[in-house]
Amino acid sequence: MLPRPSGMRLGKACCYEGARFPSNTQASPLRSQQDTTPLSASTGLAETTALSRFFLDSDAYRPMSLDAIPKIAAPDEIHGLLGSQSDIDTVYLDYFSGTHRWLPILSQKEMYERACTTDLKLDAGFSLLVLSMKLSSTPIEMQDVHSSLYNAVTELSFSLENNGLLSLDLIQSLILMSIYQVAHGLYPAGFMSVSRAARLATLMGLHNRDKIQLYAKPNTWTGREGERRTWWAIMILDVFTNMKIPGLPPATPPPGTTDLLPCTEDAWDSGQVASNQPVFVDHSPVDFSLGLFANTCQAAHLLGNVARHRDRNNTDPAIDRRLYLSEAYQIHLTLVSLGLHLSQICFVGDGDIEKSHFVAIALCCCARITLYGIYGCNENSSTGGTRIVEEISMQQASIEGLYEVVEDVSRLAESILRYASVSDDARLCRLSPLFSHCLYLAISESAWFYREEKSVARAKQLQGIIEALRALGRVWRTVDGYMALLEDEGSLMSHD
Repeated sequence: MLPRPSGMRLGKACCYEGARFPSNTQASPLRSQQDTTPLSASTGLAETTALSRFFLDSDAYRPMSLDAIPKIAAPDEIHGLLGSQSDIDTVYLDYFSGTHRWLPILSQKEMYERACTTDLKLDAGFSLLVLSMKLSSTPIEMQDVHSSLYNAVTELSFSLENNGLLSLDLIQSLILMSIYQVAHGLYPAGFMSVSRAARLATLMGLHNRDKIQLYAKPNTWTGREGERRTWWAIMILDVFTNMKIPGLPPATPPPGTTDLLPCTEDAWDSGQVASNQPVFVDHSPVDFSLGLFANTCQAAHLLGNVARHRDRNNTDPAIDRRLYLSEAYQIHLTLVSLGLHLSQICFVGDGDIEKSHFVAIALCCCARITLYGIYGCNENSSTGGTRIVEEISMQQASIEGLYEVVEDVSRLAESILRYASVSDDARLCRLSPLFSHCLYLAISESAWFYREEKSVARAKQLQGIIEALRALGRVWRTVDGYMALLEDEGSLMSHD
């Protein structure tokens, strides 16, 4: 139950004695299994909960334990969607062999322990998380994106949020729900779900555990690492959904100077305590060991830097052009370095395309194409006057960079096509839907190259990337939108 605060303020510690959940005053279509008490509730003005105290006066607030979050029984509709224990076991198997491999935010050890000790029917938050795992890893009929499962997940998430039942389960569920929405082109729902996750995570202090907190810090390393991975996942999706619209402010701040990257996958999956490398470091140690998901976080961070660089150019007329171009070139060099590292992992030998490093190289390629799109053409002087040498250097780097990126994406497309050729839809949907935008951008650039070169090799390369995007269209409906855009610009016919 939610603790009811008592005690004095102005520097005096509050204690939490007793507890009761706010009285219910309005109905909801989602109801408890045990009685007809509505899951949705409002709090009267005469009754101030511990959660509202945090907003009214954070100085008078004492962080609650995560164990203090009340457990509400899941509605009957949710029980039916969860199915039998065998069905739930299948959800776990599908999720941890699919989505988890490229976005490892859930602890396998902890989730299996909870499955053995938690009655899902009596914990709506955990039920929501399991259903979200199912949503993000289950193939659907293409004509029924708004399935009963999707509708139940969205409704239950709003009900828990409206009741103030904020938890890591809820935030992680929103992440998985937003992946589904992005994968099937459900906008602005996908954008809004990422924003909701970001705001709730910020409220819980996941962005900075040194500030005033709604909940007390986890008392285990696994708990803190889970929070860190959850926050990075939100940042990745936030950057991804914002990069396509110049000037759109992000919902998450950029990483701080003391922020840490996730640990290696082996340590996370086995539940062992491990070290975390910092985002910013003066030099890399000799025995530097970085996980695959950490590489994805690095790529997303650089993509965010590109977006901020692009938007600053559009909004700051007094910007120093030399410094601005110097920043662009430094971002370029960093992206090239990361791209070379990732290429060695992905394209040497049999790289496992289900894993996170392929998502990292896709984000890296998106960042480079976006950056080079700013500087690839210098017919219009960016300074509005005498041209400066930095413009010439950046244009040359951009054109050469675009050729390199298209080659990398072509190799990514080959990996996708090999995987798709031996996979049914259930297995194909294990791949990240974030690949789609990378392929889309590369098709536009490759089509441009073909229009200029008219070479057989370029036509074959273009066709390969197009076929990879079409293959993903078997399971991700957002591909339909990308294909329509490419059709409108003539890129699908450029190789004919």
